[in-house]
Amino acid sequence: MRINISGTALTPRPNSWKENLFISESAIINRYMAEKKLVRFILNGDYDGARTLLDNLPQSQEYYRDFAARAANDVEQQRQLTLIMNSGLRMTVLNTNVPVTILHGIATYFGRAINEADADTLLSGALMDAILRTYCGMVQEFGRKTYSPTVERIVDYIFSNLTGDLNLQQIAEQFNYSTVYVNRILKRETGCSTIQFIKQKRIALAKAMLYLDDISVDEVSAAVGFNSFNYFCRVFRQMEGSSPTEYREMMRRERAG
Repeated sequence: MRINISGTALTPRPNSWKENLFISESAIINRYMAEKKLVRFILNGDYDGARTLLDNLPQSQEYYRDFAARAANDVEQQRQLTLIMNSGLRMTVLNTNVPVTILHGIATYFGRAINEADADTLLSGALMDAILRTYCGMVQEFGRKTYSPTVERIVDYIFSNLTGDLNLQQIAEQFNYSTVYVNRILKRETGCSTIQFIKQKRIALAKAMLYLDDISVDEVSAAVGFNSFNYFCRVFRQMEGSSPTEYREMMRRERAG
């Protein structure tokens, strides 16, 4: 996925900001409406919808005169667009339940990757696609669902404490409920027992962190709340059909295209 804004960069004219940015007012309106739709897709974790929208944006350079004016060539224009995509999606996903420590790690990783990317990587659009896919995946796992008020409080507590010590007894005591009651209402609304739900979300976090090459698998295991590395690997394989290391290698091959 790549927005095509190739061509000669446009020279800014300081006394005519409107001419520098867009060829017409309708271009401004259309692009901002598209951005509003993109936000809705992201908040729903809808990667396919977001990807389709971006693929169908107008491809005329005139539509992106603001980027052309601030970057000297096609590669730097694409770098600017990808950086803005990363920052914009991070701010959008803040409106969901994605744990902020993980969100920060993902955004930082991609920010560094964008700044260090070579021309081929940027112009292929693979990096922009990886950003979109990753943020949508996180929203699918942690975005706000329609729960009853009681279950919503419990789920919020689980997400807030997911990377530390967390168990059914602790959750029940936090809300002055019995463990049987917590387990029953959580399973009724999420389809999982409390322990299954915690494992599922920890593995979802682990998958996001395994995307970040500068974090070891051991560090990922500890960061998502597993006290035993071997147990982490066993649970990961049960849920994903591969070891954490195999999953990381698969993601690397995907990114390489």
